[in-house]
Amino acid sequence: MGVILLPSLTGRGWGVGLLFAQKGAPEGLMKEIRAKYAEAWQMANEQLRDDVTPNKNYMTATLRYVIPGCGQTNETLCYYYMLDDDNESGEMAYCLYLVTRKYNVAARQFYEEYLYNPTTGKALFVYKKYDSYVGDGTKPAEERYYLDNEQVVWRTVSENAESDSDTDARVQKECYAQRMGFTYIVNHSF
Repeated sequence: MGVILLPSLTGRGWGVGLLFAQKGAPEGLMKEIRAKYAEAWQMANEQLRDDVTPNKNYMTATLRYVIPGCGQTNETLCYYYMLDDDNESGEMAYCLYLVTRKYNVAARQFYEEYLYNPTTGKALFVYKKYDSYVGDGTKPAEERYYLDNEQVVWRTVSENAESDSDTDARVQKECYAQRMGFTYIVNHSF
């Protein structure tokens, strides 16, 4: 296994990339995902501007709950989607393209982004930033996961990220859970 440094998608520094087996980064796929990421954020920002888009296609959910031993947690989920009324079935449906999630566990702060292909519904990219306890304080940790056909094909993690051998499987489950939660809330009546 080798190590390579890659620039972050958000321009916030460099991450350590883990080469899977003997193959290098799937540059073509990563370039395509980065272009879709930029497009998704452009569409999301247009949705948030009051004066540009009269018909809004985003939803924000705020949850407040107690985690035993950690206390009050505040979580905010933002779903960005588009209407697909021209599909083969002829039925109206909303297609998810971006989810942001911000929450705390005790004093630690977490932020996550999930990018989806609105045509296929499959996850393409996951970004995570969170407080990691390193040494005598907290330092931000970052993780990036590139997916192809819902399988993690490349990841970059910062030096103090908290990942293990089960991380890829957890990321896949989180992508599925975010998409299913959206589908249940938004598309259940169609």
